[in-house]
Amino acid sequence: QLIDQEQWSDAITTYQDALELDLTVQYALGGLALARQRYELEQTLNTFIQEPARLSDSAIADDASEALRRAQAKDPIGPKLAQQLTTLTELYRQANQTKPVIVRSDGATEVVLVRHAKLGKLVSTELAVRPGQYTLRGNSPG
Repeated sequence: QLIDQEQWSDAITTYQDALELDLTVQYALGGLALARQRYELEQTLNTFIQEPARLSDSAIADDASEALRRAQAKDPIGPKLAQQLTTLTELYRQANQTKPVIVRSDGATEVVLVRHAKLGKLVSTELAVRPGQYTLRGNSPG
């Protein structure tokens, strides 16, 4: 019943208690493995959901995408996992949706989008960037 209710932590405790009584109880061995796997997945999804700003980092977004793929492959998908999938899918979509940003300068200053691109000398340009924090740096002679 704990598995049906997606109460993974409580299921782990229950299976461990059963195994303390008899290490050969097959249902407890299989149940414990399943509960641990699903608990780990639940915690992984929650980490991404609780800190959505981290999804602007492409490596973290890739990890979230992989976690979503693993979660979608689970059977059954209960209501709790379904809600996590819906939430993280939307957060992932938002984090990967680029936004237009206009950069203006005097045409004589070398402009750099730090850690991303050298923009060169420009008067105005439009960039498409993912949500996150960026730093522009300008250098001019004199």
